[in-house]
Parts: sequence; C-alpha cells; structure tokens
Amino acid sequence: MEKELKGIQDKIDAEKEAIKAEAERIKAERVQKMINQLAEFGHAVDYIFLKGLTDNQFENILTQVQDEYNQEQQRLSDEKAEAEKIEALRQSELQKEREEIARQKAEQDKIRAEQQKIAEENRRIQAELQAERNKIEAEKRAIIEAKEREESEKRRKEELEQARIEAVYANSVRHLEDMEELNKRKFPVIL
Repeated sequence: MEKELKGIQDKIDAEKEAIKAEAERIKAERVQKMINQLAEFGHAVDYIFLKGLTDNQFENILTQVQDEYNQEQQRLSDEKAEAEKIEALRQSELQKEREEIARQKAEQDKIRAEQQKIAEENRRIQAELQAERNKIEAEKRAIIEAKEREESEKRRKEELEQARIEAVYANSVRHLEDMEELNKRKFPVIL
C-alpha cells in the first residue's frame, strides 16, 4: 500500500507539476501577448515588470502607451505635413525662379537678336554711306582733276598767248629797230 500511496502521490505531484507548468505557460503567453501589444506601439517593457501586473493595470498602461503612440504619430504626421508643405512651397519658388530665369533668358535672347539686327542694319547703312562717300570723293577728285586740267590748259594757252605776244612784240620791236636803222641809213641825222 505504501507503494500504491507513493504511486498516487507521484501522480498527484506530476499532476501538480503539469498544472503548475500549464499555469506558467498561460502566464508566459499572457506576458508575451502584453509584450506584443506594447510592441505594436513601439514600446518595450521588462518581462518581469509585466509578469507582476494585473489585467487592469496592463490595460491602463496599454491605454497610456497607445495615447502616447497616437500623439507621437500625430506629431510625426503634422511634421511630415509641414515638411511637405514647406517642400511644396520651396518647389513652387524654385519653379517660379526657373520660369523667371527662362523669361529673362528669352528676353535677353530677344534683345540680342534685336541688337544683332540693328548691328547688321548699321553695317549695311555704314557700307552704303561709305560707298556714297567713295562716290562723292571720286566725283570731287574728277572735278578737281578736270579743273586742274582746265587751269593747266588755260595756263598753257595763256603762256602760249604770252609767248605769241612776246614774239609779236619782239618781232615788232625788231621791226621797229630795223626800220629805225633803215631810216637812219636813209636819213642820217646831222648834228
């Protein structure tokens, strides 16, 4: 009977151990469930601390962690929205700057094209003016050369006329001298 009692006692002890192991497993699952619930909100707590909590205490902690998590998520969401708003404004400003730069470049290109057109027109006008000046200079030279030829011809004619007059005068003087000589011979002067 002692053996029987020992067998019964071993069964009872084994049953107690099984119950105790099951209770530990249930507690471990409960604590793991708590850890998992807190982890969903990015919160970690010591295993032993959680093991000692009642369900009511854990619900209070979980509610507090959930509230903190929601507040943090709201803060992050607000920061993200603000950052996106700032980025959108920055992108808008950059786009405006790009558009202004493009507008200024187009304006500068237009001004350059107009300046080039004006420069080409000025070159054309300068070429026309130079051609006109050259024509006028050529006409002036032709007039001056014609006047010089005319004056030269006039001087030559005057010189020829002068030479002819001088020749006629010299001839006349010689003729007069000859006549005087002849008269002297024909009519000698007696004194």
